[in-house]
Amino acid sequence: MKLEDLNLYNECQIFEQELWNKVSNWEDFAKDTLGKKLVLTADNISSNIAQGYGRYFFEENRQFCYKSRGALLDTRGLIKKAFDRNLMSEEDFNTYEAEIEKLHKMLNAYIRSIGKRIEQSKNNSSAPASKNEKTDESSTENVSTNDDFTFESLM
Repeated sequence: MKLEDLNLYNECQIFEQELWNKVSNWEDFAKDTLGKKLVLTADNISSNIAQGYGRYFFEENRQFCYKSRGALLDTRGLIKKAFDRNLMSEEDFNTYEAEIEKLHKMLNAYIRSIGKRIEQSKNNSSAPASKNEKTDESSTENVSTNDDFTFESLM
């Protein structure tokens, strides 16, 4: 399966583009300070997914997904700052919050699926889990989400 076939990756790309479109309309000072940080941090979400996806070992992939999750949560904090500084409407803020919640669920499910592959590989051999082993990559294309998920449940 190609990276571009991974639903999570595509959803992150769309989210990042929406943020770019919003920030690019801010006034110069806001764009130059908070805006640049927000866009760069958001872009790291899909960048880390892509970097991990290209790694040979599943464990490396999972580590990059953890970085992606950190970038997602950092983005959430920066969006809150933008809202607090009146750079976006409450409607936009709520839309972004809902999207972040959805992406967080999808990313957690993807990380769990990678962990399962690592465990399966450990059970099948003593060698490190690599992507050269035959696995069903399509199982993460449409990862399910848990409706009772909350950010607080991760703490």
